[in-house]
Parts: sequence; C-alpha cells; structure tokens
Amino acid sequence: MDNIRLQAYRSGGGLIGNVPAGAISQILAGILAQSVTNPRAAEGGADTEAIDRVQTRAPQVIRHRYQAISLADYEALAQEASPAVAVARACRPRIQTGDRLRAG
Repeated sequence: MDNIRLQAYRSGGGLIGNVPAGAISQILAGILAQSVTNPRAAEGGADTEAIDRVQTRAPQVIRHRYQAISLADYEALAQEASPAVAVARACRPRIQTGDRLRAG
C-alpha cells in the first residue's frame, strides 16, 4: 500500500465547532444570502486526528472500504464508529447443530 498518496485532507473546527442552536449568525465571504442561522445545535465535530492514528487507520479503510467481511473488518469498523470505542473484538458465531454448539 505504499503507492497510495493523499491529495487532500479536510479539517474543520474540531470540538469547538459543536455550537448550540442559534449560535451561528455571521455570513462568511462568498455566500450569497441575507442572513444565516443554525436552528439546531451543531454536532459531530471532532478534534484533529493524530498523524500516527491516520497512518494506522488508513490502510484498514482501504482494505475494508466500509464493508465488513472479515473479523478484522468488523473490529476496525466498530472502532471507527465512535471515539468512545477503545477496543473491539469480533468473534465467530456459535452455531447449534443438534445438541452441540460449535464455532462457526
């Protein structure tokens, strides 16, 4: 995967951008509008991801492309779903056959 180059990286305001409803009222240059407002609170902003985390996560994203097929894909997607997920472990399902349970 050494032949993939990043051409753009978007970055926003981080956690500080999660403002309450009604907090946005200033028009930025180049916007053709008389006024602006945010009727709902802004959410989902996160601080900048550390470069070592990007270097770890990027190959996983390229591999699974947001679709879980392998156990490792399920683990990577679970961790990516929320910064609150510190560790994720995927296990094979247990399949019942007759009177016995076996790993799937």
